[in-house]
Amino acid sequence: MEPQSFANSYILTTRNQPAATTKSQTFPLPNGALWWYTAPNQYDAEVMAYSAVGLQPSATPPPTFLAMLESDLQIAIMNGFPQLTVVVHGLANLFTDSISELAALGGGLQQYAQYHGLVISFDWPSYDEIESFSPSNYAPLPYRFPPSTASGTVRGNVNGSVQAFGTLIAMLRSIQQRLGVAINIICHSEGNYMMMLGMQAQPNAQLPILNQVLLAAANINNGALLPASNAPPYTGQGAPIAALSNQVTVYYSAHDDVLPWSKDFLKIFHNPSYNDRLGLEGPSSYADLLPRACGVDCSAVISKSVIGQIPQVPPVTTAHSSYFHIPQVLQDWAQTLQGIAAANVVNRMPVAGTSNAFVMQFVPPPTPINLREAV
Repeated sequence: MEPQSFANSYILTTRNQPAATTKSQTFPLPNGALWWYTAPNQYDAEVMAYSAVGLQPSATPPPTFLAMLESDLQIAIMNGFPQLTVVVHGLANLFTDSISELAALGGGLQQYAQYHGLVISFDWPSYDEIESFSPSNYAPLPYRFPPSTASGTVRGNVNGSVQAFGTLIAMLRSIQQRLGVAINIICHSEGNYMMMLGMQAQPNAQLPILNQVLLAAANINNGALLPASNAPPYTGQGAPIAALSNQVTVYYSAHDDVLPWSKDFLKIFHNPSYNDRLGLEGPSSYADLLPRACGVDCSAVISKSVIGQIPQVPPVTTAHSSYFHIPQVLQDWAQTLQGIAAANVVNRMPVAGTSNAFVMQFVPPPTPINLREAV
C-alpha cells in the first residue's frame, strides 16, 4: 500500500517579522515566543501558501497548530515511520529560504530514501546573503560562549532564539510522551550553532530527549563534541547535544566551499582553542569523541567536481548546501534517522582502527539512457 501523504507543512520561526529581508528589521522574538506557520500541502515550496496560526506569536503551540501536527504524526505512524524530524537552517537563510529547504529535504527523503517520517522546520533570524557575509554582522566581540548579546548580529540572534528553541524542545517532549514518536534534529551550517546553544540551555536529564541528531556542514568548532573541559578553554561546547541524544552523527567534507571562508575571515569570532570547522575537518580527535557521537567523512561526495555529476543538485548550488539534494546522502540520513547502526549504513566504510569514524563512498548516478540509440 502506498504511504499516505501528510496534510500540511509546518515551520516554527523566532523572527519578529518573518517577511523581513533586511538586518534592521530582523530580530528574535522575546520570551521564547514563536510564530507557528502551516501550509495546506506536504512540503509545500510555495511561500504564499504559508500562514500563521494565531494572530500573535506565543510561547506555547496554538491548539489548532498542535492538532494539525499530531494528526499528521498519526499518518507517519500509520505509514510505519513514527518519527518527527526537525530541520534547522544555516547562515544566509531568509524565511523564504527555510520554506525551500523544508520542501527539498522532506520531499527528497520521501522520493529518494523512502523515508516517511514527518519533517518540520525551526527557523531562526538569519540575514540575507549580503548582510550575512559581512564580518561586522556576524558576532559580538570579544569572543564569548554564549555571546554577550541577544540580537543585532547573526550569533546574537541565535542567542536571542535560545528560549524559543526551548519552547520547541518542550513541545517535542510533550508530543513524544503522548504519541511515542522518536524525535530527530538535522542541523545545517550555522544551524549547528543554534543547536549547540539551544541544547546547552536545556536542563540535565537522566534519559536522552532526542533520538538522532545529524550535524551537517557544521559551522562550529571541531572540539565541540569532546568532553566538556577548561583545558583547553571552551572544549566540549556541544557536549549536551550528545548527552541528551541517543546518537549524534557529524557529516563533513574537506571540499566544503563555504566553511574555509568562515574559518579564515571570521576567525576572531570563533572559539580560540579550536579554529577548525567541524563540517570541514571533522572532529579534532576521534579518540576523545564523546561515546554517542560518530563522524562521516563525505569528501568523496560533497565537492564541486562531484555534485556536477548528480542531476538532482540544482545549478549554482554550493557543495556546502548540496547535502539536501544528493540521493545517496539522503539515503544515509534516512537510515541514520531510523537507528541503523553506524557501521551498517550502506555506502559507508569504517576508518581502520576506529569504531566511530566512517567514510562515505561515492555512488555514481545511473547513466542516462539515449532512447534513440536504444531503439
